[in-house]
Amino acid sequence: MQKTNLKMGLFGGTFDPVHIGHIKGALQLKKKFALDKIMFIPAAIPPHKQTAQISNAKKRLDMLRLAVKDYPYFEISDIEIKKDGISYSIDTINYFISEYQKASLFFITGYDAFIELHTWKSYKKLLNIIQFIVMARPNPSCSDSDAMKSDIDNYLKKTIDSEYKFSQSKNTYLHSQKKRVFFADILPTDISSANIRLAVKKGKDITNAVTKKTADYIKKNRLYL
Repeated sequence: MQKTNLKMGLFGGTFDPVHIGHIKGALQLKKKFALDKIMFIPAAIPPHKQTAQISNAKKRLDMLRLAVKDYPYFEISDIEIKKDGISYSIDTINYFISEYQKASLFFITGYDAFIELHTWKSYKKLLNIIQFIVMARPNPSCSDSDAMKSDIDNYLKKTIDSEYKFSQSKNTYLHSQKKRVFFADILPTDISSANIRLAVKKGKDITNAVTKKTADYIKKNRLYL
């Protein structure tokens, strides 16, 4: 039976591999937005990464399961991997809306991905059906939250819809006809999956960037060499 007032974040990505930044960010978002659950959703083939080399879906799923095992409020959905092919956010979100009809859903994405929202499939509909949580850019040297909030404000007004207005007190972008867009000024973590893959290839230590279980899995399966 569904919890009537369930608040759930949908956190998509390639997670190749999942790293400590993903986990810490999710923990902060859970607390900041009083989320009951965060659903990690590994993509099969992201639309913007069709030409990129992405690790085997099962292995990415295995690493996610190991990384979130100790957190009862973190779950994993393999809906996009089971579907196979290109993973469109609109399809995934429609699925969760139909499955969790009584829940308040939040779609979690990063700053850099959000300001490319106009390139997403059915992006205007996305803003009509689900609330967004936009995470600040993780690199500490680029973590000027005021500048990012201003960029998002300008982007929404000029590219998406001029009616958007920023509420300073709520740290939220409001629109009379669309769902809210929240800005999450979380503590930055200067970790990226791309840098982890490169470090493994060069034989460098990655235990400061991923959980021990993830590091052991990468080593055992000889990933990223």
